[in-house]
Amino acid sequence: QRGWCYCEVSLAMLAKRRGERVLALTAAAASEAESASVLVQRCVATRTPPVTPASFAAKISGMSFSHPRDDMPLVEALYAAGFSERLAQVTKLDYTNLRWGDAEAEAVAAVLSSGAATSLKSLDLGANAISDKGANALTASLEGAPALSFLNLLGNRAIGEAAAAKLREACNERGIKVYV
Repeated sequence: QRGWCYCEVSLAMLAKRRGERVLALTAAAASEAESASVLVQRCVATRTPPVTPASFAAKISGMSFSHPRDDMPLVEALYAAGFSERLAQVTKLDYTNLRWGDAEAEAVAAVLSSGAATSLKSLDLGANAISDKGANALTASLEGAPALSFLNLLGNRAIGEAAAAKLREACNERGIKVYV
């Protein structure tokens, strides 16, 4: 995977609204002419959770760059700046029905824990495949989102009653309306 392409897609995915798509044109094969709708369908990127700058830096360390010594620090700095700027502004993140599991919930929790999402009011992770592990990570990350007032985890059937109760208690202490 190419580092610059990964950076562009990662920045585009930081805070997309529900229904907005990111096209990964690297998926477009040089082939005979095809309709625009077929090309778009083939190039729609799978929605991934935002990652912290540290996780981003670790991920790109094994990627391809034309000039690694110059490009890697530049790409890391661009992502870190974009991450801080965009997440400081976002008020709503909607990750409903994306088939996400604990790994994605933990990535979202790491972003919250980073303190970058200072204006985030609403986080929707409903109808995914999150279990106790992901719910516990989110519970531990709530302090990093001081403006959060709504959290939805309905439809994550693998969240057990103990983890749900712990999440409800943490949300109630912070005045967050929670559905789990």
